[in-house]
Amino acid sequence: MIGALSACAKGADKVLPSPVPTAEFEHAACPQLAAARIRNMETLTALSMAQDRASSNDTIGVIFIGLPLASMTGADKEAELSVVKGRDLALQSQMAAKNCPG
Repeated sequence: MIGALSACAKGADKVLPSPVPTAEFEHAACPQLAAARIRNMETLTALSMAQDRASSNDTIGVIFIGLPLASMTGADKEAELSVVKGRDLALQSQMAAKNCPG
């Protein structure tokens, strides 16, 4: 049971951001950065909801059948969520460096 719990999907708030180079955004102007951040935040919201759902489903699966079914079926979005969180930090950094509003 302990092994199954360690294989469970993490909650979205427990997923750490991956490093994303700010160079990807250094040639963008403030309006493009703001638009990219809005799109990224939409993706972040959707992935966070999916990750939290996978975490809940894994917990339920482990309790009732001893298996983290969401993680076993590919519902765990940790890697994708980590990259999107990292991209958000890179966008924020570029926006701050360029003194963009918002």
